[in-house]
Amino acid sequence: MPQTDTAVLQAIADEASNATSTARTVSVLGSTGVVEPAMLRSWVVLNHRNRRHAPTWVIDSKKSLLDLQAMFPNLGSADQQAHFDVVDGKPIIVPPSSSVFCCQADSPELIRAALLAGSETIELLPETAGGDDAVKALEALGIVEEVSTFTTKHNCCENRVTNIHRMADLVRGHVVMPGEQFSLNNFVGKRTESNGFLPAGAIADGIIEAQVGGGVSQFTTTIFNAVFFAGLQFDEYQSHSIYFSRYPYGREATVSYPAPDFKFTNNSPYGVLIWPTYTDNSITVTFYSTKNVTVEDVGRTETSQGECTRVTTKRQLTYNDGTVKNDSVFAVYRPGEGLDCNGNPTKSAPTTEPPATTTSSESPDQPATTAATNPPATTTTAAPAETTTSSGG
Repeated sequence: MPQTDTAVLQAIADEASNATSTARTVSVLGSTGVVEPAMLRSWVVLNHRNRRHAPTWVIDSKKSLLDLQAMFPNLGSADQQAHFDVVDGKPIIVPPSSSVFCCQADSPELIRAALLAGSETIELLPETAGGDDAVKALEALGIVEEVSTFTTKHNCCENRVTNIHRMADLVRGHVVMPGEQFSLNNFVGKRTESNGFLPAGAIADGIIEAQVGGGVSQFTTTIFNAVFFAGLQFDEYQSHSIYFSRYPYGREATVSYPAPDFKFTNNSPYGVLIWPTYTDNSITVTFYSTKNVTVEDVGRTETSQGECTRVTTKRQLTYNDGTVKNDSVFAVYRPGEGLDCNGNPTKSAPTTEPPATTTSSESPDQPATTAATNPPATTTTAAPAETTTSSGG
């Protein structure tokens, strides 16, 4: 190749490198995402096919559009996205009015022009098409029947009930993909009044007090049991520190923000639709998928952990191919409110009665113990050590 051609190619490379040296913000229908230099440079290709014009660099259409679609998976209004609903106990797919995705075919040219101009933000337009592909994608998940459901009871019309119902509304309709981990804290976020949560009874160091978001641990216990009977994989959980009769003994969990969290993995080959419902006096969490395992609670054992009691619940899973597996979950209960596993006070008890929104039905924190450091013989689960932060009970 002549030296002049080499110089031209070097100039092209230098121009492309300079244009893609900093991250850019991409905006589509009000949604934004940041494209780092590494991704920008992965889109750059040399265009030298047109012999009538000098070679230049361009943005690869196929790769850039695929990456942008992954960056903006949920464009448009709710009616422009295929989604699940549940009618008469059966999951159905609601097709979109039209499928909206990123981005229009001329987007690569717009990106190149913006990069050369040094624009910090690149405005792109969405593409609109029929919703058949979106519907087919949901159909492929195998969400066709109820695979587990669990209900817990509560009193009517308290602040904690508002919090439980708010969490249910936020989670309803979410699909956990095969192999995906679901984190309750990551999905719902911090419980704040601006996000619809109210002050209610919670536990800090074993003592009941009012906290914004108190009561949401009842939702956690309910979804914990839906996970249990769906045969899914527990990744992180923590039991209440004191047993309360509204929950199954040894088979329950609490949550606070940012910890303890509740996490599980959908280790089935099908998608799992989370569908909470509620009445004035109860919360129910139902999972829809394709049933590939039958689950039984086959009993529990108790051991002493200082003054505390460790309860191990064994789970038997019988898969459709006849394979039988066993694992377990655990809970550790303190000897009483405000006491640790040595029988000592966790902190000074309050001198006044709890506020009207507080009930003694929950106790989110638990003694320091993890499955990693002191597991039951067959457990495959993990739970975080006790934190001193408060949590909604």
